[in-house]
Amino acid sequence: MLLDFKKDDANAVTALGAIGKPALEPMLVALKEPDATTRINAASVLYDIGDSKAIEPLTKNLTDLPSSPMVGLALEKLNWKPISPDDKVHLLIALRKGEELRHNWQITKTVLLKDLASSDPIKTDYALYSFIGIGGKDTTETLVKALKEQGNKNLALAYLNCGKSTLEKAAHDWAKSRGYKVIKTTQKDQYPVKWVSF
Repeated sequence: MLLDFKKDDANAVTALGAIGKPALEPMLVALKEPDATTRINAASVLYDIGDSKAIEPLTKNLTDLPSSPMVGLALEKLNWKPISPDDKVHLLIALRKGEELRHNWQITKTVLLKDLASSDPIKTDYALYSFIGIGGKDTTETLVKALKEQGNKNLALAYLNCGKSTLEKAAHDWAKSRGYKVIKTTQKDQYPVKWVSF
């Protein structure tokens, strides 16, 4: 069965892409898997296959932070054009077009604030990490408020490791107010987004 490929096996991913259309349906299913590596690999295979039937399922993964960069590349290869401001911002984030996102900051911010207000925790995390990666005007205020109102340990850790002193201080304050102790470690690249890395 096609879905038996090892999620961390680059050769299996390449082989599935070479199979072509017979791998299409299983990869569309794999886009919905809970494992992030599986979703990334599925988007990679769909990129290789290049079938327009993948467009709609791929667009649903634009706000999936781990797979969105590969999803963006696949959609770009398929010549997909965003039809709404939300789609456009999500595609630009997937493609890590930070300068364009900052240039159109009002639209970018509006879309991400809408995502932040979502009841979907995946979309909320996506918005927060995107704000960090883009680093637009008044972003730190938005992020500090989000940590205070809906923060969790993962978000606080992301703030501590993003490279922005204002967010690091907010994370220290958040941790202290909840009885957590912040300990520096030598572990590198544990959190995916650095300040203004898009």
